Amino acid sequence: MGDTTYTEGGPHSVAFNASTKIVENPVSSLLTSPERTVVSGYLIFIGTGGTIGNTIILALFIRFKALRTRVNALLLNLAIADLGINVFGFPFMVWSILRERWMLGYVGCQWYAFNGMFFGIASIGSLAAISIDRYFLTCRYHQYLEITRRHYIWLTVAVWVNALFWAAMPLLGWSRYALEPSNIACLLDLRERDAGFISYVIMIFLVCFALPLVVIGLAYVHTLRVMRAIGEGGAQENVEWTNEKQTTKMGVIVVMLFVVGWSPYACLHLYALFDSPYNVTPLLTTITALCAKTSTVYNPVVYITMNRRYMLALKKMFKCVFTYRDHEAIQIHNLT
Repeated sequence: MGDTTYTEGGPHSVAFNASTKIVENPVSSLLTSPERTVVSGYLIFIGTGGTIGNTIILALFIRFKALRTRVNALLLNLAIADLGINVFGFPFMVWSILRERWMLGYVGCQWYAFNGMFFGIASIGSLAAISIDRYFLTCRYHQYLEITRRHYIWLTVAVWVNALFWAAMPLLGWSRYALEPSNIACLLDLRERDAGFISYVIMIFLVCFALPLVVIGLAYVHTLRVMRAIGEGGAQENVEWTNEKQTTKMGVIVVMLFVVGWSPYACLHLYALFDSPYNVTPLLTTITALCAKTSTVYNPVVYITMNRRYMLALKKMFKCVFTYRDHEAIQIHNLT
C-alpha cells in the first residue's frame, strides 16, 4: 500500500507523511507580515534577555557560596526551567517566523512542544516548592529545622518527574502535539477535540496549574500574615532574616507575574474545550504563547532588584562595587 498523509492541526496546517513523518508541501505562516515582524522582534528580545538573565543567575549561584542556600537551590530550579524554555524554544520559533513556515518537521514539532510543556510545568512546580519552603521557614520553624538536604533533593526530583510525566503523555497517545494555527510553533492539538484531548487538558489544568496555585496562595497568605505580625526590625534586624523576607516578597511577585503571564495560555486550552477549536485564531495562539514565555526574561530582573544579596553579588561579579557602603554590605552578606 502507498504511504498516507494526514493533516497536522487542521485544514490550515502542514501535511505530514504517516510513514516517514516528513513535512509534505509545507504551507506559509498564517500571520501577516507586520504581525511576523512584531512577533519575531519580541521573541528575539525576550529570548536573548531571558537567556542572558538566567545564565547570570546560574553564574551567581556557582560563584558565591552565600547564595547556595536551600531556597536559592529552588530558585535555581526555576532559572533552569526558564533557560530551558529559551534554549529549546525561542531559536526554532524565530527561525520559523523568518522563513514563514515551520522548519523542523514532525519530529521537531514533537520535540519543541514537549520541551515547552516540560519546562513550563517545571516552572510552576518550582514556584510551589519555593512557597512551601517559605511557609515552613516562617510558620513552622521547628519543623523547618528538621528538614534536611535530602528532603530538598526529593522535592526537586518530584518537580521534574511530575513535569516529565505530563509532558510525555501526548507523545504516548494521551492527546497529541501538533502545529499551532499560525504554523510557526507547536503545542497541544487544539483542533482535535476528542476524549483524549478533553481529559488531558482538564487533568493538566487541575494538577499542574490550579492545584499548585492553591498551594502557593495558601502558603503565602499564612507566610505574609506571620511576617506582618513580626513587623520590621529596623536597623538592628538580623541580616539573614532581612534576606529571608526579601526572598519571600520576591517569590510573591514572581508568582503574581507567572499567573498574569500563563493564565491566558491556560485559558486558551480551556476555551478550546467549549467552543469550536477553529475559532482559535493564529494570532490568539501566538499572543498567549508570547505572554507565557515573557516570564523567562522578567524573573531574573525580579531576583536582582528585590533581593539585596543578589544585587550585591551581581555588582561584585561584574566589579561594579564603588562605594564603601557596598564594600561593607558585601562583607556582611559573606559574598567573598
